[in-house]
Amino acid sequence: MTIAWEGRMKQRRQRAFRACAWVLAALLAACGGGGGGGGSGGSSGPAPLLPTLSEDVAPAGTRIDVSARNLFPLALGDTWTYDRRSGSTGGITGTVTRSVAAGPDANGYLRLREVDGADTIDTLYRRVAAGLEMRDPFGAEGFLPGVYQALPSYIEYPTPLYPVGGLRRSLRQGSLGVDIDGDGQVDYYSAELRQIFRGFEVLTVLGQPTEVAHFSITLSFLAVGTRTRVSYTVTATEETYFASGIGLVRAERGAIGSDGAIVTPAYSIELRSATVGGQVVNGTDGNSTIVTMTHAGLVYDPLRAVYYASVPSSVIDGNRIARIDASSGAVSYSAPVGSNPGALALSADGSLLYVGLSGSGEVVSLELPGLQELARVRLPMDPFFGQLFAEDLSVSPASRDVFAVSTRRAGISPRHGGVFLVRDMVVQPRRTQDHTGSNRIGFDATGSQIYGYNNETTEFGLRRIEVLADGLREAAVVATNGGFGTMLDVRDGLALVGPSAFTADISLAPLGSVSGAWDCSKLPGRPRVACLSSTEANRLVVADTVSFALVGTPRYVDGGGNLFAARRVVPGAARRVAISEGDRIVLFESDLLQ
Repeated sequence: MTIAWEGRMKQRRQRAFRACAWVLAALLAACGGGGGGGGSGGSSGPAPLLPTLSEDVAPAGTRIDVSARNLFPLALGDTWTYDRRSGSTGGITGTVTRSVAAGPDANGYLRLREVDGADTIDTLYRRVAAGLEMRDPFGAEGFLPGVYQALPSYIEYPTPLYPVGGLRRSLRQGSLGVDIDGDGQVDYYSAELRQIFRGFEVLTVLGQPTEVAHFSITLSFLAVGTRTRVSYTVTATEETYFASGIGLVRAERGAIGSDGAIVTPAYSIELRSATVGGQVVNGTDGNSTIVTMTHAGLVYDPLRAVYYASVPSSVIDGNRIARIDASSGAVSYSAPVGSNPGALALSADGSLLYVGLSGSGEVVSLELPGLQELARVRLPMDPFFGQLFAEDLSVSPASRDVFAVSTRRAGISPRHGGVFLVRDMVVQPRRTQDHTGSNRIGFDATGSQIYGYNNETTEFGLRRIEVLADGLREAAVVATNGGFGTMLDVRDGLALVGPSAFTADISLAPLGSVSGAWDCSKLPGRPRVACLSSTEANRLVVADTVSFALVGTPRYVDGGGNLFAARRVVPGAARRVAISEGDRIVLFESDLLQ
């Protein structure tokens, strides 16, 4: 086998479903020296001719008219973008695009181009009376022109569809028209397509339950070298799912050789976005407005339907609070509030906004709606590490003038400096311990308890903190399966540590966890949580708060996100959330959030 063929073999083994003929060509070429390779091997001399056959066997029964569904749209300019996953449910490993790149040609064929990483496969399709006809199912055009001319066409998707569960079989065999094994004589092939229509199913497509048509396809290709009499078969399988007006929304693929070798490792593709017939299917389930803004903190004001974001000093005209209209995304700014605003907390009555200043170690209170300063307090100095700074803030629901502040030490690990209680802008003397404590905090519904979470050491404890006349006292700690940087959300009787829920009461009892999620936030007054997906940027995971069963996985924008960037879901009004992503804020509205 030459180096060129070895390179091609390695490349083709990573290709998608229709690349198997190239592997066969490589194997037969490798065996051209006389008898080894991936097949049965054997004696010299011409191989027996395979008889030329063109045979189609259809299942009996009443066919299914799907003309009104438009399951197989195909027009010049149509494009589809898919996430590529290892196996059927594995992590995302890349992106696959399909597009109608050219046509129709003189014979009515459109060229469907699939790009998977560095590999490109073109397949020709045209509509005929029997359905959607596929030319060159093995992707031989451009690589083995003689094979391309010899290989057959198939009706890949017949219309009307055949009955559910019935096996449809198409067999083609004969001369390849080219000499692969180098003996001066043409070689032979046998190709068979087997298809079963599994029926209509409900699949989550772009975050929405969608009815799809499900097909199981097996495509086998046997090649025989005349001189070597070596034969090798590649069998490719594909489960395909088509949605009305969109086309292919999911496929599960793989291919093996007759010697058991994996030709194409199992993988799947799942629709991310599409443009079909000039209409954009944008891969989102709802409406998104992107506000480009570097920010440190984000909170929602339900009284005025606006978000407040702290704009740090690193931004030109920073050191301000941005007011963002939750519907339109329109932005206005406060006057400067101090050095490097960060953590934010809103009073329950909507009259005060507290802002932690990471430059000065102060907390300033701003009166709403005008964002005018009322007062400020400087946090304590650590006797060894200097000024403490606000990492997180939470306001008591019982009084707008009482808030808790989780503090941090600059340049120290662990950074935690304890949690303080502040009454009427006076820091109370009793605080919780430093080092291993509550980086994230939230008051309960009564104002008598605070819940805290340690997200910077491997202890990862969820804490209950009692509110006393002179400050705070840690009363209980339970273990969690949280992680570094995990957020805490306390709302409506729940304490959410990342994707896991606990009761916000004395027991801190575990309630359940949301699968496939990172940080979660309780939707206020609604029996649902909205979480960040743990496998894909730009997607949420929505679950109910009784069984924590999945409700949906809406994508809020198409592309441009970073799975590992610091992000958080901030609930808004009914059907709305904001996703804080550091350098942008996405305002997202979806029926799944109601």
